[in-house]
This record gives sequence, C-alpha cells and structure tokens, in this order.
Amino acid sequence: ETVLRKYGLPHPIVGGFNGAVCVDNGVTQYALTCDCARMREVVCQLSTVEPVLCVQAQDLDSRRIFLDPSHSEAQRYRKECRQTGLGSVAEKPLLDVLDQQPDLQIGKLSVLFADTHSCRQWQQRLQAQLAESYYVVNTGRGDLLEIGRRDGNKGTFIRYLSETYGYTPQQIAVIGDAE
Repeated sequence: ETVLRKYGLPHPIVGGFNGAVCVDNGVTQYALTCDCARMREVVCQLSTVEPVLCVQAQDLDSRRIFLDPSHSEAQRYRKECRQTGLGSVAEKPLLDVLDQQPDLQIGKLSVLFADTHSCRQWQQRLQAQLAESYYVVNTGRGDLLEIGRRDGNKGTFIRYLSETYGYTPQQIAVIGDAE
C-alpha cells in the first residue's frame, strides 16, 4: 500500500506486488510466494558463478535481501530507500536470512550478470530446471534475470480484479519498473 500511496492513491482498495500478492480492503486475498528451499538451491548454484554480479531476493514488504549486503547494488538501493521512504535492505546476507527464516515470503529473486550473453545462457539453464513452477525472465535491461512463481504475475492480479469487481482489462492499469 505504501507504493500505491507514492503513486497518488492515498486510500487504495486493492493493491498487488508483481502479481505475487493481492491485498483487497486490507485483507490478503492471496500470496503466491517462492519456495525458500528451492530459491536457496538456486542462490547456492549462482553464488559461485563468475559472470554473476549480484543476487537479491525481494520479500513481500519490499525488503531487498542481497547475497552480499555490501555490494554496490545494495548500497544504491539503500540510498534510494532513504530518498523515497519506501522499501529497505537487509543487513544480513541472503543465505543467512534463508537459513534463519525458512518460511520467508519471497516475491521474486533477481540476478544481475556481467553480460547479456551469460544472462541468456543462465536463463535457458534455469528455465529448464524451474519451468514447471517458476518463470525466469530476462528483463528489458538484458543482463538481469527475474525468477518468481509462474502463477505470481500481473495477469493473475488482473484476473482477480476482473472476476471480483467485473472490470475489463481495458479498465485496469498495472505499474512496473521494468516493463
């Protein structure tokens, strides 16, 4: 809801986060989060790969949890959080947080690569491993992968609004930072 207020909607009735969660009148209708054990496997797999620059998870409270919390991307995001008043960055490394909070609600995992070629290669590899339950998309940047629940997307949120309130897709707007 904090993000919706940022966009000028002071009293939102319905809000979503990447389609992974839907809050309607203050009541969570669904939370389609990633399995922590599965995401831990992916993070461990990527943590030793040379072209990987940064790995982060984002929980449902807009907290970013970095594999290395001292990484420049973590520092950049900390600064952005201070400036906007939105979100936060965990002080502990991602693997430590996953070990300490095995039921953490992760909305998505993001992986920044050194180059687009490596990103595409890992996208294909991870799609083959995760295809049944997760999406693995290369964002518009070309060097960034995002991983989340296959059914946790903006389309799921749009369907909820259509079915619950009778809105047509033309009456619904979705906001995203990468699309």
